[in-house]
Amino acid sequence: MSRIFIAIRQVVGGAIASTEEEAMPLVARLLGFSRVTDKMRRHLSAAVGKTIQAGILTFEGLHLKLADDII
Repeated sequence: MSRIFIAIRQVVGGAIASTEEEAMPLVARLLGFSRVTDKMRRHLSAAVGKTIQAGILTFEGLHLKLADDII
């Protein structure tokens, strides 16, 4: 699993409820960046999509959740 997927999983797993937009700056900070550029936002959004396709995350309404936490 890549560092970006691990960071996304950490942010979403540690949040009570987080939209993709809310998670992006937190993921960027975990990866050592102080802000999110448009290019980084596109890259992070694509990575979130891949984590959903891989079954790591899922949506509950507008909020991202760990797939393991869905009952």
